[in-house]
Amino acid sequence: MNSSYEPQNELRHKLRWLILSRVIFTILLLGSTIFIHISRSKPTSALPIFVLYGIIIALFILSFLFVFLVSRIRREVLFAYIQVAIDSVVVTLVIFVTGSFGSVFSFLYLVVIIYTSMLLYRRGSFIVAGLCSFLYFVLVGLEYLAWILPFDYSSTISLSSYSWQYVLYKVVITSFACFAVAFLSSLLAEQARRTRKELYAMSARVQRVEKMAAVGEMGAGLAHEIKNPLASITGSIQLLREEIPYDVGRD
Repeated sequence: MNSSYEPQNELRHKLRWLILSRVIFTILLLGSTIFIHISRSKPTSALPIFVLYGIIIALFILSFLFVFLVSRIRREVLFAYIQVAIDSVVVTLVIFVTGSFGSVFSFLYLVVIIYTSMLLYRRGSFIVAGLCSFLYFVLVGLEYLAWILPFDYSSTISLSSYSWQYVLYKVVITSFACFAVAFLSSLLAEQARRTRKELYAMSARVQRVEKMAAVGEMGAGLAHEIKNPLASITGSIQLLREEIPYDVGRD
């Protein structure tokens, strides 16, 4: 076991898992998009699906680029922030393409916040929660002002037909959910990190005790090896003292 605790290496390992998870998510998104494309009864309005295909291709390219960069970067924390920021923007695009205000994919913000808490803990999760809330607010605000027209598969109701109180209520609830998940997930992540540090400290202490025990055992062996010849010498001296008179050499 390595004798030094290396949080940067741990973060780099988590970044690799994040890239793998993103690839899996992209594959699932690709499969669901193909299923929607095949099962649609209307041949018109295929633009949203092609936009989703573009997002999927971009995600694959980014994932392979991150795989290439993750072993070469030196500032892992900055790299992690860049990745989660890009993921937040991608989730916003997916929400926009799949219905914007009426999209069911707004929960993906929570997924981004959860794995951010595992990477960057409390500070990072709250920053990303604020970013997700801001992106969702901007998206809904632009749609409510009719500055953008969302892609919607199922509903033709314009957002402007809702009252501003209802729109604001949903935005506030979404933001509250983001920060609540950021708090809870970061709390669990902090506890897990403290537990890992305690386990590492205990493991290092056990290693030191084992080394001291090994040194003590070696010292006991050396003492035993030294004691045997000393005992022989002592016995020989005792025999000589008994055989040689004390007045030898006195005249």
